[in-house]
Amino acid sequence: MPIRELLKQYDKEWLLIKVHKFDENWEPVEGEVIFHSPSDAEVGREMLKHKGEHLDFAVLYAGEYLEEMAVLL
Repeated sequence: MPIRELLKQYDKEWLLIKVHKFDENWEPVEGEVIFHSPSDAEVGREMLKHKGEHLDFAVLYAGEYLEEMAVLL
């Protein structure tokens, strides 16, 4: 499913996405949601369950970033 559709479907939630396709800049463009939650910590714990798997993941927030939010890469 296109990433932009996933972001619309899960408004104001953190998404753990298994990426199926990247664009030429390595931005995810298609994938499937493996896990979602309003809590970024829950998504982080879920991501650890997949440690060692050779999959392309993306963690995205489906909403507007608030001024109080910080993003770490």
